[in-house]
Amino acid sequence: MTKGTRVVLAIVVYIVLIVVTAKWAPILTFFLMAGGFGTLVFVGLRQDKLDQAKNEALFTSMFPDLQPYYHPAKLFEYATARLKAAMPRSGKIWTNPPGFADLVADIRIEAEREVVRLLDGPGKLLTQFIFETHPEGAAIRFGKGKFTVSTNNPKLPRVRYWHPDREFKWTPDYWRFKTKVADRPFESSDRSTTLSDSSSFSSRAASAAPFVAAGGSFDGGGASQSWSEGGRTGATGAASTSY
Repeated sequence: MTKGTRVVLAIVVYIVLIVVTAKWAPILTFFLMAGGFGTLVFVGLRQDKLDQAKNEALFTSMFPDLQPYYHPAKLFEYATARLKAAMPRSGKIWTNPPGFADLVADIRIEAEREVVRLLDGPGKLLTQFIFETHPEGAAIRFGKGKFTVSTNNPKLPRVRYWHPDREFKWTPDYWRFKTKVADRPFESSDRSTTLSDSSSFSSRAASAAPFVAAGGSFDGGGASQSWSEGGRTGATGAASTSY
């Protein structure tokens, strides 16, 4: 008997118990319903934690060049704070900027672009990127990749990442990944998907429709268009940024 069959059987037995006891033992029925609801909530929360851990592991494995500074949550936190701060033409030294605790952001305007260099305590360069304003909030360019950070709704953080070889979309409870050689995008609802290596993966699940065709991009390249959902919801050392 498969796991799915056992779950269905358990649900059927549970419903039968409620129907049988509803007339003769209403108090027992109440406790059965309350217990069932509590179990569903517990299982749901546990599954969410497992999914989140799996997605974080996939992000680390599939995007090693973005570790540890370019997690979308960090970038959203930084972009939100940066958009609220005035930036003088002479630049700025920002100690402990949001999203990059214990670091220093050396911000300078170079060739009309805002270049952000992240330094450690002694002043060693860790990584650098370009920060731009964007209709949705902000754009952050690192190497060949581009992050589009949607800050229009602070209660709903959203970040898109585009790179010629791989892409992702992120919210606090949702990830969707796409690589150049993948058969279809991988998203957090595909519970049976397993990662085979850093650039490809296979899946037995078919519940989610493809976001784009193989080899395509989320937003026509550059992650420049608006966010659209199909369902529910580092570089270490001296990193160089392509302008």
